[in-house]
Amino acid sequence: MLRDIVTDDVSTLTFQKLSSFTSFTNISELLKAFVKSSTKQVLLFTVNMQETSKDVVNHLRVMIEESETRIKADFRKLFVIILHFPSSRLSTPCYSSLFLQGWDYTYLDVIGISASQGGALIDIREWFKQCYTTTPFTSTRRSIAMQLQSLLHEAIPVISSRVYFGKHPASSFNRPMNVMERNSALQKLFFDRKVGEILCDRFHSYWTPNVMVEYLEKASQLSQQHETSLSVIDSLQTIFKNLFFDFLVHMVYKMNQGMNIDVLFNHDSSGNVVELFLDVLRTIPIPKLSEIKMLGISTDMALRNPEEAYAPPKFPFFFLVASDVEKLVDQSRREVNQSVDMLSEYSEPRPSLFQTAEQSRVQVMADMLKSIQNKLEEMTKVGLSNGLKFGGGGYFRNLYRQVPLYCKKKFF
Repeated sequence: MLRDIVTDDVSTLTFQKLSSFTSFTNISELLKAFVKSSTKQVLLFTVNMQETSKDVVNHLRVMIEESETRIKADFRKLFVIILHFPSSRLSTPCYSSLFLQGWDYTYLDVIGISASQGGALIDIREWFKQCYTTTPFTSTRRSIAMQLQSLLHEAIPVISSRVYFGKHPASSFNRPMNVMERNSALQKLFFDRKVGEILCDRFHSYWTPNVMVEYLEKASQLSQQHETSLSVIDSLQTIFKNLFFDFLVHMVYKMNQGMNIDVLFNHDSSGNVVELFLDVLRTIPIPKLSEIKMLGISTDMALRNPEEAYAPPKFPFFFLVASDVEKLVDQSRREVNQSVDMLSEYSEPRPSLFQTAEQSRVQVMADMLKSIQNKLEEMTKVGLSNGLKFGGGGYFRNLYRQVPLYCKKKFF
């Protein structure tokens, strides 16, 4: 019924605060005018129950019911009363829903609490604003008060219990630790090494308006179908919190493959190594939000044998970087070979001397690409060379651009 009556044309709506009326006579005059109007379709009252008694609300309802009998048959009218209760009164029954013949009632949840009050994770008012208005979506960090940093402390024991770390006595991070030591190590990882801030930013990137609407509807359905005793906001915050914990569990597990986190705790790791670690962490692919729940429980069998000789990792995310370098060199080879094939296909026949020179040229390119691959592999195995600097988050983007570009400049 609301869809049929309420439109984007605000001229059909009459909005009033009950506190603005000084007498019931004024309310009666308003009701008469509304009933006779051919353009006004919705009369909306808002009532602050902190300063208004239930008896006043009941009398307002009686006046509306009497006015309803005078509505013309071809007029469609809707009366709405929104009762706003302070949060301190929500733990006890606020207003009786009995004897409401002819009235529908809906619980609108605690939408007045911001993220800065009562430890709320989500500013629900901003959440609704981003979901259901045409305001351009700019930045999740600026528009939604998601207090993820405060959740990191709470997440540490969860990660400690759900991620299997190595048991190598010589390891700086993946050595045997008791619960307190492991939690302390994760504390340093998140806050001293700045990893927590990056993971929070990566988690922020999921929450576009479409995703926000999707999870808001999920929380609403849970409440509407009585599958939970929590309010919509509490359900939404529970979903949000669980997703964040599952995300952290998965990311810490992925970060520590090959005991990679040791790089940040080795005494001989330079500032460039740490910077590169954080740079890679900002750019590595993250799973889809819908997949996080399945990925939230992780172990790594490769870390379970403490009798193997311990070789401390020197280069962060070595296996990931080595795989990308290999793909990069293969891509460069394909681009060069395609260009050579095009030249061979459309060129006029050449003397055998030129053909020999062309073959030598191709061989030089192949040798150059092989040399690049060997040099990069050597760099990743040995560590950072003295003259190589990583900064500004551009290492991998520059690497992908420069090698193919270098091949083209060199030979075409």
